Amino acid sequence: MVEHCASRHSLKGAQVWIERAAALAKDATAALRLDPPLAEAVAAASLALDERMDALHAAIGEHCRFEGQETVWRCLHGVLPDRWREIGGGLAQAAATMVRALQALREAMVAAAGDRPAQVQAHLSGLGFYLGKLAHVEQTWAWMLREDAPQTLPTARWIERHAGAAHAQDYMVCAAPIGGGEKLRELLWERAGAAVLTSATLRACGRFEPFLEESGLSAYPALHRLDVPSPFDYARRATLHVPRVQAHPKDAAAHTREVLERLPALLEYEPGALVLFASGRQMREVHDGLPEAFRSRVLMQGQVSRQELIARHRQRVDRSEPSILFGLASLAEGVDLPGDYCTHVVVAKLPFAVPSSPMEQARREWVERQGRSAFMELSVPEVGIRLAQAVGRLLRTHQDSGTVSVLDPRLGSTHWGRLLLLRGLPPFRIVIGERPMVQTEVETPARASRVAPARRTGRQHADAAAVPA
Repeated sequence: MVEHCASRHSLKGAQVWIERAAALAKDATAALRLDPPLAEAVAAASLALDERMDALHAAIGEHCRFEGQETVWRCLHGVLPDRWREIGGGLAQAAATMVRALQALREAMVAAAGDRPAQVQAHLSGLGFYLGKLAHVEQTWAWMLREDAPQTLPTARWIERHAGAAHAQDYMVCAAPIGGGEKLRELLWERAGAAVLTSATLRACGRFEPFLEESGLSAYPALHRLDVPSPFDYARRATLHVPRVQAHPKDAAAHTREVLERLPALLEYEPGALVLFASGRQMREVHDGLPEAFRSRVLMQGQVSRQELIARHRQRVDRSEPSILFGLASLAEGVDLPGDYCTHVVVAKLPFAVPSSPMEQARREWVERQGRSAFMELSVPEVGIRLAQAVGRLLRTHQDSGTVSVLDPRLGSTHWGRLLLLRGLPPFRIVIGERPMVQTEVETPARASRVAPARRTGRQHADAAAVPA
C-alpha cells in the first residue's frame, strides 16, 4: 500500500510533454482566437521549467554513482543534496507558474466556448492531461523539499535510472513518506464517521500495533480492537510440524537438498498437498531433483495459469490420484482447497521478503537510527503475516484436518521463531522434531485409509516433542 503513496516524475521524458503543452496552448489560442498573451505566458513558463529539468539532470548525473546494473540511487537518511534542493526549489516554482498559466488559458477557453463546445472540448481534454502531469511534478517536489520533523517518519527520496527515448539516459525523481498512515488519515479516516476493518491477518505475532501504526489508526484513542477466535478446532484437527532440519536456509544448496530428501516421505500418503516456496529458483530445483515417480504427482506454478493449475489439481484428487501443488506467494493466499484437495501444507522456507524498495530500505534505516531492531520490529511481523496466510490454506471447513510442515529450522530454534510459533499462528498442536509415524489424533475415513501403511511400519522417533498450543 505504501508504494502507491510515492510521487515521481521523469526529467527528459517530462521535457517532451512540457514542449507539447506549450504547442497545444499556442494552437488553442490561435484556433479559438484568444488573447496571445495567454499562450505567451504558457511558453515562458514551459521554457523556465525545461531549463530547470536540464539543470537537475546534470546535477544528478554528477552526484549519483550507479554501480553496474543498479537502477536506483537512494538519498541516505532521506537527506537531499544541497544542489538538488536549490534546483528543485526553482523547479517547483516553475511548475506552479506553468500550472497557473494553463489554468488561465483553460478559463478563457471555457468562456469562449459559445456555440462551438466540441471544438473547445478537444483542446480542454489535452489541457487536462498536461495539468495532471504538472500535478505529479508539484507533489513530488512537495515531498522532496519537505522538512522532516524529528522523531517522525521521514520521507524516502531516491532516483531511478532508465533508458529514455532513443536510448538516452533519463532519471526519475521519486519521493514518498515511508509510512502510509498520514495519507490514509487524510483521504479516509478523517472523512469517515465510523469504520470497521476485518481480516484474519490484522495482528502480527499476536499484536495489532504493527498494522495500526502502518495504517495511521494508532493516532485514534477511541479505537476498539477485537480479536475473534477462529471457529476451527486447530488443536484437534491440525498439527504444525517443525522437523529437525539440519541445513540452514541461508545455505541455499544444502537446504534445497534437504527439502528434496524430506518431501517424498512427508507427502507419500497425502491425496492433495500444497508446497510453498519463497523463491522460484528453489521451487524449480526441488521439482527437477525429485524421483520421476514422485515428480509425476507435482503440478508446478508457472507451467499453466493459476486457475488452470488448481483445476487440474482438483481433477486429479477427484479421480483419487495423488496431486501436489508447487507454488510461490500467490498460492499462499486466496486459494481455497477444502477436504482432500489439501491435507498437507509444506512451507519450504519462512517467507522473508528482501527489502528491495527504497521505501522499505529507508524505513529500516530509520528504525535502526532510533536504536531499535528493524528485524524484530518490521521483518518478523511481516513474515508472521505471510506465514499465517500460508498455513491458513489447510483448514477451510469444520470437517477438514491435516498437517502443516515448516522445513525451516529457525521456527523452532530461535527466539523470534518461537514467537512466531506460539503467538503468530493459529493454536495448532505443535510437534518439534520428527513425527512418530502413527495415526494422527483426528481420524476421518479418508485419513484412516491414507495413513494405514505408515501406521503398520511401527517406526518411532524419540526426538519428537509436542508443544501445547
